[in-house]
Amino acid sequence: LDIKESYFFQSPAEFSRDLAEMHAAMDYLHGLVSKFSSLYRQHKAERGILDFNDLEHLALEILADSRAANSYQQRYTYIFVDEYQDSNLVQETILDRIRSGNNLFMVGDVKQSIYRFRLADPDLFMHKHRTYPKDGNGVNKRIDLLKNFRSRPEIISGINHIFSRIMSEELGEVEYDRESWLCPGIELPEDIREEIPPPALELLLIDQQSNEEEDHEEDNEDNPAEISNVEVEALQAASSIKQLHGRSFYDTKLGCCRPLQYRDMVVLMRATRSQAEVYYETLTAAGIPVYADVDRGYFQALEINIFINLLKLIDNKRQDLPLLSVLRSPIGGFSLEDLIAVRSRRPNTTFFEAMEAYIEESGDELGLRLQEFSRRLHTWKEESRIMDIDEFIWMLMLETGYYHYVGAMPGGQQRQANIRILLERAGQFQTTAWRGLFHFLQFIAKVEAGSSDMGMAKILGENEDVVRIMSIHKSKGLEFPVVIVAGLGRNFNTRDTSVPVLFHKDLGLGPRYINPDLRTSRDTLARIAMKNAIRLESLAEEMRILYVACTRPRDRLILLGSVRNLERQVKKWSRAINPFQLSRARSFLDWLGPVVLRHPDGKILRDLIGWNLANADNEGQNYHWRLQIICRRQLIGPDSFTEGMGLAGGGFNELPAGSAEQELIWSRLSWQYPHPEAAKIPSKISVSQLKEVYAGGLDRAHQITGGITARPGFMNASGQLSFSGATRGSIVHLVMQHLDLDRVKSADDIEAQLEGLVAQEILRPEETQAIETNKIVNFFNSHLGRRLLHSPRTYREVPFNLVFKAGRVFTDLGDSQEDLLLQGIIDLYFLEDGQLVLVDYKTDRVTPQNRQEIIERYRIQLSVYREALEKIQMIPVRESYIYLFDSEEAVKID
Repeated sequence: LDIKESYFFQSPAEFSRDLAEMHAAMDYLHGLVSKFSSLYRQHKAERGILDFNDLEHLALEILADSRAANSYQQRYTYIFVDEYQDSNLVQETILDRIRSGNNLFMVGDVKQSIYRFRLADPDLFMHKHRTYPKDGNGVNKRIDLLKNFRSRPEIISGINHIFSRIMSEELGEVEYDRESWLCPGIELPEDIREEIPPPALELLLIDQQSNEEEDHEEDNEDNPAEISNVEVEALQAASSIKQLHGRSFYDTKLGCCRPLQYRDMVVLMRATRSQAEVYYETLTAAGIPVYADVDRGYFQALEINIFINLLKLIDNKRQDLPLLSVLRSPIGGFSLEDLIAVRSRRPNTTFFEAMEAYIEESGDELGLRLQEFSRRLHTWKEESRIMDIDEFIWMLMLETGYYHYVGAMPGGQQRQANIRILLERAGQFQTTAWRGLFHFLQFIAKVEAGSSDMGMAKILGENEDVVRIMSIHKSKGLEFPVVIVAGLGRNFNTRDTSVPVLFHKDLGLGPRYINPDLRTSRDTLARIAMKNAIRLESLAEEMRILYVACTRPRDRLILLGSVRNLERQVKKWSRAINPFQLSRARSFLDWLGPVVLRHPDGKILRDLIGWNLANADNEGQNYHWRLQIICRRQLIGPDSFTEGMGLAGGGFNELPAGSAEQELIWSRLSWQYPHPEAAKIPSKISVSQLKEVYAGGLDRAHQITGGITARPGFMNASGQLSFSGATRGSIVHLVMQHLDLDRVKSADDIEAQLEGLVAQEILRPEETQAIETNKIVNFFNSHLGRRLLHSPRTYREVPFNLVFKAGRVFTDLGDSQEDLLLQGIIDLYFLEDGQLVLVDYKTDRVTPQNRQEIIERYRIQLSVYREALEKIQMIPVRESYIYLFDSEEAVKID
């Protein structure tokens, strides 16, 4: 550490001048933040919104009034605070104002204070810990609860030994002395202690090979450099889980021995982002049921990534990365050799152009397959233009078989749940103003770019037999028989000290000095002080996080980490253990390594550097380490991989030809559903689709899609708004639904009601142009309209669901007894003389030539409406009418 360059690179006078020059900028920043805070609070008040910080500060404002504080002091007999070590100053002030002086009880462990990022202040706890006496009859009293009723005595001994060496008031903000040591609260029966050997703490160090060694490997195809450190650690974790599963252990809760299950094991890590997904895939591939308790990683899931690439390719087929991804996926089904053959045809063009050239110039089997793939892309492109995005995605999943394929993969239930989440998101997107595949992909891209990734679909309950992956923060308060703490070799996150302006609750603002003329910057004295303070506070927080992780297990603690150049690292660990050396740690292993190195079981590490330790740490003799150094290349070699993961060789092709096993497998894989036509029956259908289904039969049911979006008004040559027939019909139905039937006698009445609907935002102003008020008035003045107005009860726009036999809808199915759900909305019906009169509005253009065709087209709908009404209301329908607004006539349907 070069102290001069870091702290004394200029004189005190120059430091003082820098701070003086930055004062104006910091004062402006203070005013800007204050103004923003005021505006933000004002906007929240306008919307009636409060966040959690508002609740705290507003409560504090109320309690500033002594009358309010006295009221609460008299209300509470006792006040109990759990996890007190995570309190902040605002919460502490609230407690001070509602307690009556001798009724506040606080429970906590400052060694588990790990929420500084939420402004938790462990100094509040430590002040009371130092000043409250353990003995005496005063109001303030400290009661030390040191017994641990969770972990085996050997685990507790290891924890005490580790943290008594590394945790201090200088680094950790608490002295881990004899008064802080944990004491075993459980004792195993004598016969159990003889049957089950005491557990050892395990430290698994994965020795990473240098890049130079990897570059000189002869076999580049299996180069382990292609596998990340996280993947290698995940392989080792999977191997450990496989070895432990089924082993007998003593369950202190049940008071008996039982075999370890997957749900008894957990993998903890400092941060799950970018790691949990890798562990999930690796453990799943090893046949280990696993659940990752994360809120991110959705778009990185293999099944989602491939399908998103397919959507990108359909939107723009000239994207090489999505193209290669889909070609190599089960959707494309092309091998690596196929892609090499395509690329070799045009090595200097894009891959898409090379594929097009191969299709044109080659008539071999590969060329025909590529041509078919290109044709499918073109078909999907056309379908994406006319289908709703959620319907299109579901069609793709079924047509490609992708949904069922991912279901057959390891972890298939989770993968299919992720696919369904994508389908739900597409359905929600479809309700927005933006439509189509292009805009949906833009939405997905914004979600990913904005760091607002979604979490995996939640399909498991608390009692599922799965290995859980979670962050150390989420594990707080939980316990597991076996805990694997992974990623211990990853560097600490130091971004808090690298931002341009540092903030500290005690020291204030610490900016960099900026010289705009010379375009240079340097640290100010305030920033140097804050950087050092924040760094030490962050290290103290990291040490407490390690303590929380190590105190989660009941029976076995496995510590797992990767080290680059292990020999050099061990030499660093051999330095004296003191707060200064420990404060230079870059990872958890830099704290654990020095302790293990000096333990009697650390000889394997001492031998690496030829360190002959005269006296090992005798206080560590009441527990043992199982120390293992694992060569990265050995772990991921082909033989070690299959053995370590418990994967057996062999496959279907190795079964004897014609054997009973082979026949059984073939019979199951080639099985076909005996009723293929029934599989095409949709689960539900709308009444408006009936006329198309009757005309086209079962095949037509799969071709019905959403209509093409109408031509926008701004594209009309005249610049005038125009409405399609369907849009005009929807507007008329909306108006007829909301009209007050007591005010429909004249055109003025209708116009006044239309203005009211616009004011209520039921109609847009331009939509009123689609309404011909005289036709509505004429309807109510007609014989049918007058009967409606005299009815004691009227019902408008009434939705219904009706179970129908498929054979009645799809005539080509014959007498099929399969059920389907028929959905519809009845425009109008009213009660007359104890019976119902049914009316269906139509806004179609009517001519003498098409009048009868329109009537016949809608006859089936009226028949279904009539049947639904009579079944639901259990009242006979007296008459059914189609009212044609264009010709202003009511047509009675028999």
